[in-house]
Parts: sequence; structure tokens; C-alpha cells
Amino acid sequence: MNEELIRRWNEVVPEDGIVFHLGDFCLGKSTGWNSIMPLLNGKIYLILGNHDMKNIKQSFMQRFEKVTQQMTIRVGEQSIIFNHNPFLCYGGSYRDVW
Repeated sequence: MNEELIRRWNEVVPEDGIVFHLGDFCLGKSTGWNSIMPLLNGKIYLILGNHDMKNIKQSFMQRFEKVTQQMTIRVGEQSIIFNHNPFLCYGGSYRDVW
């Protein structure tokens, strides 16, 4: 299964692509992270999920462009919020925010 997921990831993400991963990056112990990380294309920004906490504490942070609980970017006039956990509103308002 992992080989197929890696193949499909690399089919879509170019080597210099940017990926915003919304957490739960890799279940399992550090051996899973070690075997998968070098095979994935792209620069990965990890928005932490609840299953990431154990492995992030084991020095995997340097493998990502950035590791954070939440991230907001702007594309033109559009604000986009990245978070692992669903929520109905952000900052008191959800209007015009993706």
C-alpha cells in the first residue's frame, strides 16, 4: 500500500512542488517516517495532526519546510487557513476565508 501511495504522490507532485499536508503524515514508528520521507517529491509544510506528535518529537521537524499547528496563506485576495482539526469559524468570522 505504501509503495502505491508514494507512486501516486510523486505522479502528482513535482520534485520542486509545494505540499501543505494537513496532518497525520505517517502512522507507525520512526522507521515508517525514515523509509517514506526520502521518497516523496516536493517541499512539505506539515500542519500537525494528533498522530504526528510522537514522531515530531523524535527530530523529524528538519525534514519539513515548516511544522506548525496552523497556517494561513494568501493567494491574491483569498485567505486560506490550513488546520488538521475541523472548525466552523475562525477569528470570529468564516466569511471569504477558505
